[in-house]
Amino acid sequence: MSVPIPVAAMKEPEQRLEAWVRVVPYVLLAISMVPYLITESPTAADVGRTLAVAGLTAAWVAWWVTLHPQWADRRVLMGIYFVGFAACCAARTSTRAGARAGPGTTQRARAGRARADRPRLFQP
Repeated sequence: MSVPIPVAAMKEPEQRLEAWVRVVPYVLLAISMVPYLITESPTAADVGRTLAVAGLTAAWVAWWVTLHPQWADRRVLMGIYFVGFAACCAARTSTRAGARAGPGTTQRARAGRARADRPRLFQP
């Protein structure tokens, strides 16, 4: 015969998981800044733009997920959330790409210069 598990004990792991799910996006957003700051050597303006987009992303997640958890079941609202979140991620990526490319250049142009700078193994 099995011993019944109280309902309160079953909800405890779910509550812990829910607490983690509410905190983890913000922690990962902050952690993702560290490699950028270490590897890219950004200017103050680049850091400011990236922090502004990261702040916008955090506010977007806070509004749609943290402050309104009941919206998770509404497909249209979550569709809007997803599109906005994807736009925030794209904006964050483009601010970093702009920092790497430098002012007045595009990433493709910089990649072309990098290819031209490489030594050629087989020269005609």
